[in-house]
Amino acid sequence: MAKFITNINLQDGNQLDYVRLQKELGKESFFCETNPVKTKSFISGQGVFFREGSITIQEVTSAVIRATCRTGKKYSFFVWKDKMVSGSNQ
Repeated sequence: MAKFITNINLQDGNQLDYVRLQKELGKESFFCETNPVKTKSFISGQGVFFREGSITIQEVTSAVIRATCRTGKKYSFFVWKDKMVSGSNQ
């Protein structure tokens, strides 16, 4: 099972915009490990969200675009796959 992490920046986004973004991403099976109301990263203009499952990066990217468009704000984002490292480095 893959874990994807996305960092989203809403242009001129305020705290309420990021709360709405979190709700919209929740509809797309994303989660945030912290409360956006109390997180400095949301206040500074970006949010970090996670999604796990048997999905591709293209599916994650499409879900981010759908959710972010529903905020009505211009946005930028990037997605990366979190790879678990196990064993020795040989």
